Amino acid sequence: MEVPKWNVEVQENNIVEGDTITVFFEAKIPEDWYMYSSDFDPKLGPMVTEFNFYENEQFERLGNVEAIGQKKKYDELFEGEYTYFTKKAKFKQRFVIHSESPDIKGLVSYQICSDVNGQCIPFESDVAVFNNVLKKPLDTAKSDADASTPMVLEAFDNDFETTETRTGFIFSFDILFHILWRRSNSITYALRVPNDTDDGKLLHKIQYES
Repeated sequence: MEVPKWNVEVQENNIVEGDTITVFFEAKIPEDWYMYSSDFDPKLGPMVTEFNFYENEQFERLGNVEAIGQKKKYDELFEGEYTYFTKKAKFKQRFVIHSESPDIKGLVSYQICSDVNGQCIPFESDVAVFNNVLKKPLDTAKSDADASTPMVLEAFDNDFETTETRTGFIFSFDILFHILWRRSNSITYALRVPNDTDDGKLLHKIQYES
């Protein structure tokens, strides 16, 4: 089973330093599975859902996480009542903000079980309330320049010259390869450039030893 995806939603808008906000955490539960809630005795037996936030000076928690819309069931095996969710699990937590962009992150530990196959799977998921990552000005400028500024190539001069034959024929790069002769253990090649004669001009001879 894939790890359930958690969605985080802040109830308030236009948040400033000193505000109190309410944050909702919601996870989608697969069909035929259920998730244990956070509001029953952990000593009962099943694994309760637990939120652990990485505390810092930018925010302050108000109270504990509250479950929303959970169901109740008495279990004869555990001899007690527990709470759980089907289809989706929803929780809320209140915070006091001490910074304009507070870094509120945490880890959720929970367990999903199925009565169909009798399996129970524990999971851990990272959650973040404000997950806005700003690029550094230097990185942003570099990225914009790379995306919009074309590369400029400087012009240059060269010393290449063309070679003409005595009839005014301009030298081309079409080189004919002719096998002069071949033996069992060696091959000799000659490079010839056509000119105004039948046999052409022999430029170079190459011999290959096998």
